[in-house]
Amino acid sequence: MPAENTALKELFCAHPLLSLLDEEWMRALTARAELFTLEEGKVLYSAETNADAGFLLAAGKIELANPEKPAEIRTITSGELLGEECLDGLEVFTHTARALTDCAIWHIPADLLREAVLSSPKALRTRFVLVQSRQLAERTRMRWLEKDEQVHFITRKHPFFLLMSLLLPLLGFTVLVAAAVILGTDRPEISVPVLVGGFGLGVLWLAWNHHNWANDYYIITNHRLVWVEKVSGFYESRQEAPLGMVVSVGVQSTQPGRILGYADVVVRTIIGNIRFNRVADADVI
Repeated sequence: MPAENTALKELFCAHPLLSLLDEEWMRALTARAELFTLEEGKVLYSAETNADAGFLLAAGKIELANPEKPAEIRTITSGELLGEECLDGLEVFTHTARALTDCAIWHIPADLLREAVLSSPKALRTRFVLVQSRQLAERTRMRWLEKDEQVHFITRKHPFFLLMSLLLPLLGFTVLVAAAVILGTDRPEISVPVLVGGFGLGVLWLAWNHHNWANDYYIITNHRLVWVEKVSGFYESRQEAPLGMVVSVGVQSTQPGRILGYADVVVRTIIGNIRFNRVADADVI
């Protein structure tokens, strides 16, 4: 096998999505892929131009900008895939890609790349999870990130645990409604204040629990693993470890977790363990 093809296969095997393709599809993509270079400052593709290819960055850095959201800028580094619009069946690119450094890039025909990913249910599921992660990262403020730090993955606890945290406020309000109905027959002047007060407290309690769930994140960047825990009005803490200190990664699940679709991801590092507790799609992480 030529050295270039060997290098391309290594890129495939290291990519979270392309590594899930079977050997036959990897050979097909390798046969059709073409390596080219792009000078610093040159545009790889522009928004609204024909999305006729995907691009796997072999070396260098590329800036990916959304013209409709000027603040939404990502830096793509070696090993990452560009032009993912073709995987969604879009006819045009939605972003503009410009080289920040001299780059080496693999050009892969869009129709072949899309067909390859569609052939693998696991790849499709992984792409769905990664797209959700990217959208969450774009909505989340992380001022503590370093200048050259990129979020590769972010998730929260499984939504089941949000539902569980909302049940108690809802149950409490239901009890108050029942009490107000009972009191309403003998003490109508009390039932209305009880309902209004209970509704207000219930809404605040629901908002508190939702906010706490929504601000508990598990993050993987190009530098580190981070667990961010924030309790409204009290504190925000971060437990983190550099990627270079990771020793092993394992998944621990229970019978309820297997039924509902959540598990713990346990990352063992030189300085201790970090647990991504009760997350969905633990096997993808």
